[in-house]
Amino acid sequence: MNPEDHEPWSNVNCFHECLALRRITVNNDFVKAYSSTRDWDEDVANDRAYAGSQVEENFIIPIELMEGMCFTKKEDLQFALQGWSIVNNVEYVIVASNRKKLTVICAQSAFSDIPCLWRLHAGVSKRLGGIWKISSMKNQHTCATPILATGHSIRRHMDLKPREIIGQIKAKFNIKVSYMKAWDARRKALKTVFGSWEESYRTINLFMDAIVFSMPETIYKIQSSENHGFEKLFFSFGPSINGWSYYRPVLCLDGTFLLGKYRGTLLTAVGIDANNGLYPLAFAIVESECVDSWVWFLNQLHVLLPVVSTRPDLCIIFDRHAVRRMVVGDIELLCQKMYMAGNTDDPMVFDRCMKDMIKVKADIHQWLVERDVTSWALTYDGGFRYGVMTTNASESFNGVLKRARGLPIQALVTAIYYNVVALHLRRIEMLEGSEIETSRPFAPRG
Repeated sequence: MNPEDHEPWSNVNCFHECLALRRITVNNDFVKAYSSTRDWDEDVANDRAYAGSQVEENFIIPIELMEGMCFTKKEDLQFALQGWSIVNNVEYVIVASNRKKLTVICAQSAFSDIPCLWRLHAGVSKRLGGIWKISSMKNQHTCATPILATGHSIRRHMDLKPREIIGQIKAKFNIKVSYMKAWDARRKALKTVFGSWEESYRTINLFMDAIVFSMPETIYKIQSSENHGFEKLFFSFGPSINGWSYYRPVLCLDGTFLLGKYRGTLLTAVGIDANNGLYPLAFAIVESECVDSWVWFLNQLHVLLPVVSTRPDLCIIFDRHAVRRMVVGDIELLCQKMYMAGNTDDPMVFDRCMKDMIKVKADIHQWLVERDVTSWALTYDGGFRYGVMTTNASESFNGVLKRARGLPIQALVTAIYYNVVALHLRRIEMLEGSEIETSRPFAPRG
């Protein structure tokens, strides 16, 4: 051994080392040495705690991950990883996961140009009483903002259909797999990332806490049943809340049914910017699209989002399809005339359409008049609608989430998050790529 490879010991260190040596007792009893770290870990007789193995009773998301960190259960470790990855804007891929170990690597480890070699391994420690411990973290992340630059792999692949998986496997490996194998592989992948359907609902509060931790001012509320079962979830992301006050005071409401194991309905409140662009503000996952669900959703908007409840002259547009549910003849003609009457800003055109409806069905005309013409006719709405006559904004955003409607609840929230981020990134790119005159009073169109 070369002495130059080590720092010289100080006199104080030598003194303490000598005291330690004097405490050692020596005998001739043979003690078998451990041939590997695995032997040491599996030897229950040597399960000893140490100062660094203390575990917090109440789980919190750590700002940093490091070797030696311990967690009461695997779920706490997984949520710590999720929160840490969001805060640090990095992405990881699970390469091994079972009841005893968890290994993850950087999502950019396979990049041929500049691969990131970060790696984390954790497992159940028998020496520490069966808790989960991060045993090793290799290398530092060398990737730069991978989520924003390349998109998150969960967002890109979690909504793949089995036939798309079959096509990708065939194109990449020239191997044809059956539909059931592709379906089962997709199910197992979603379970690895988000847990089972039941676990996804059971731990949704921890998942939402991770989002709040990574995005301050995000709000959410979970309503549970008497036996603590999941009933409803309302949430709105912090950046969306802060930005909505600069948009038009218009919210379009719409609901779309979910296709997962436990079904349900997704309710959305989408705003409109000055260029008629979409601005998703709030979401709710409820049992069904009924009056009680909408009342609960609107109540959360009012109570939890002061930016909405204190906004003057707020206009809420809600599509109820009431006329089509009334069984009458010439329904298409009546709908056409009603749409023309509601969508025109010319009083003469409005009056002519209303008279045409009287000729077809006087009851429908009376029903529209009783509904308060200022609430549905552009001619008499006082300008509060800003020309928005339909719920196409919320329906368009729900259409973007069509492929994610069959995912577990945590995966659905994740899909919503990344679609909102992608929407704003495209808008930023559009603004950066065009020259906008700040003195121009009107927003650009395009």
